[in-house]
Amino acid sequence: MLTLSELYQNILWLSVPLLLISVAVMIYCIDRLITSKRKALILDIPLMEQQEIKFVQPGPVVLSIEGPLFTTRFNGLSYKLSTSDGRSIRGRRTVFRNSTSGLLNAKTDLMIYCIPEPGYYNFNVEGLGDTLEKDADHRLVFSRPHMANVIGYLLGITLGSMSLFGSLVFSLLRLTQ
Repeated sequence: MLTLSELYQNILWLSVPLLLISVAVMIYCIDRLITSKRKALILDIPLMEQQEIKFVQPGPVVLSIEGPLFTTRFNGLSYKLSTSDGRSIRGRRTVFRNSTSGLLNAKTDLMIYCIPEPGYYNFNVEGLGDTLEKDADHRLVFSRPHMANVIGYLLGITLGSMSLFGSLVFSLLRLTQ
């Protein structure tokens, strides 16, 4: 049976492999997070008052808005999706609003629609008003729901980084004595 002092003397044999495993887990989770976000993308369309869009698969889709940081262009807008024959498709607001931002752009999930069948659909944005020259920087994005994947990969990144820092601290403590 190992005592605590024996374990502490041999901590490098445990902490160095744990450090390497932690780095590998973090790299894997970051790569899978980026890949899952790319695979979930269905449509990326410009911000226009009315347009016809095509969905090739039925099922739930998430409507997101994307634009420059701190933009107010999407304030007061409402969105309507209908079939080509005029039947309205009800959307519901997302419970947990997923937001991502970079240095210049931000993206926020707004609505979830359930597409009944593949085909062409009419998408209307109400309250848009006159077209502005900065409208080219604003986009509407449709994607498959992937929040569970995002949460799982973020947990993996968090646990991997905690393990990385813990093993690094124990390795440095042992090396300094």
